[in-house]
Amino acid sequence: MALKWISALVAAATGGVFVATNVVSTSSPGVPVAVNVVLAAITTASVVLVVVAELHQRIDSRLSVLSDFLVTRLNEISDRLEDLETRVADRNLETMSRPGVLPMAARGPRTRQDN
Repeated sequence: MALKWISALVAAATGGVFVATNVVSTSSPGVPVAVNVVLAAITTASVVLVVVAELHQRIDSRLSVLSDFLVTRLNEISDRLEDLETRVADRNLETMSRPGVLPMAARGPRTRQDN
């Protein structure tokens, strides 16, 4: 945010100096052309930087909104899946007619058979 405003101030200042030097140079030919070119380049670069900073700020805010929306949506999906998993597990436990673990019958003593 500060970059955008600093660039706007630089663009305004260099634009004003550019106009002032052109007014002075028309009345007296004492300002070289290189100074005008440099001032025009700085002004143009500052204006481009202001536009890029503004676009960056807008994209950042849109991405933040999109990120919040996606987090909310994924949490809703997760909650629905947990509910479905709980329902399926409860239904399976209710419909089972026999317990999940069956006790084994006691084993008799082993006898060794010799042939």
